[in-house]
Amino acid sequence: AMIHGMTEAIVRPDVSCFTPLILYPDEALSAREQASNAEHWLEAMRIARLRPPREVYDAVIKAQARARAWEGAERLLKEMESKQIRPTALTLLPLAECYAKSDSLRNLEATFLRAVRLTSARGGAPERSPE
Repeated sequence: AMIHGMTEAIVRPDVSCFTPLILYPDEALSAREQASNAEHWLEAMRIARLRPPREVYDAVIKAQARARAWEGAERLLKEMESKQIRPTALTLLPLAECYAKSDSLRNLEATFLRAVRLTSARGGAPERSPE
């Protein structure tokens, strides 16, 4: 009887159901596959009408940057800002690294300076974000 009741119950996922899938990617996958998976789970959060926290955006931006998909990372940065989620230096540094590897020095400089300003505005140390 208890199992029957459990199978009939509707379980609505929350942020904690998706966050580990994004923050801790499968290291056996390529950077592109990790970025694709992170985007997939972020989209699943949107479909479930959940508000991804900054740490989730940080992780997806980092995955995009590691895959050298800076256009996707920039799009996510704009999306998070449009949702009033403030980036930190740790949000921006993977994007700056991506620009450096892509020889996009103008974007690198602008992003690095923005990260420095964010850090200075917070009193020095950037907020922690997942690795």
